[in-house]
Amino acid sequence: MRYVMSAVALACTAFTNSAFADLNWDLQLQQPSIGVIGAHDAAYGRATLYNLATSSSILDLSAGHGFEIKPVYRDNAFSFDYQRNFGNGDTFPWTSWTNSMNAIRLAPGESVSFDYFWIAPVSSAAVAAGNYSVKVDMCLGSGFGCNGLDTRSVTLDWSVSSVPEPATVLMLTLGTALVGYSTRRQRKSNPTNAS
Repeated sequence: MRYVMSAVALACTAFTNSAFADLNWDLQLQQPSIGVIGAHDAAYGRATLYNLATSSSILDLSAGHGFEIKPVYRDNAFSFDYQRNFGNGDTFPWTSWTNSMNAIRLAPGESVSFDYFWIAPVSSAAVAAGNYSVKVDMCLGSGFGCNGLDTRSVTLDWSVSSVPEPATVLMLTLGTALVGYSTRRQRKSNPTNAS
């Protein structure tokens, strides 16, 4: 196996589900597309968490929350071309990012933005061309993953174009040069008469 990863990355804290019973909340992605990720690049899914409650209910993540990241798919099939996890490079190890999330307390109408998760190619080789997607969940509740909990989902979609091999680029360049040279010689040997 090219790398070892857990099928599901989780961070959950046990608590009573009624703690969020009257909350109205949402999680929105600020980058609906991450475009092409090169062989040495990583992309961050930045998201905003909102407390939409009209009452005085505080969205307090220290009371318990969970995250779940799905496998990366390429052309609707599971792909090993990318690795993924939560947080970002500035706040790893993962426990540090969890602690910062646990400190979030939002009053009604407040919001907070953060780097929700990251995606990077597994190897330095060119990633296969195709249409990629990954879905991540955030939930308020306790349990394994976000099954049966109050959950919001965000999805990243991106495409990878095929990159021509160096030999192909060289052949295209030589072909273009030859066509230009041939055209120039034809013009010299067959001058047009001015009328």
